[in-house]
Amino acid sequence: VGRFGKYLAKQKLARLGLDVFPDGLPGHDADVVVRSRDGTKFFDIQVRTLRRWGNYFFITEDEFPRRANAYLALVVLPEESEPKYCLLPQSAWGEGHPKYLVHYDYLGLSSRPEYGVRMSDKVMQELLQHYGMDSVAASLK
Repeated sequence: VGRFGKYLAKQKLARLGLDVFPDGLPGHDADVVVRSRDGTKFFDIQVRTLRRWGNYFFITEDEFPRRANAYLALVVLPEESEPKYCLLPQSAWGEGHPKYLVHYDYLGLSSRPEYGVRMSDKVMQELLQHYGMDSVAASLK
């Protein structure tokens, strides 16, 4: 499922007019690297694929480091409809973030720090409204 979601994300980003480097670039540790429309910036995109949005999911901090050019592509594959695509900037987990976006440090524990999303039907609708891949990708200039 993960590999299929990465494929779909790459195809969607390319259809949105971004230069997609599907195998990454030297110095970029990401599932997908895209170049801005003006050709001056690169964006590192980690892809996560969900079959449904009824639970919590996360990505560890070492997979999704705090950088201005880091994004999380969320591909949801509901059984009875077309895939849903979101593109969240790493900064979405910053100050004043929505309650459904969480960051756990786990200081002093064996678990690695993580960025998470408390998923539900309502949250999925909010994600699509605020972080729909079409609109966020259009802002990558």
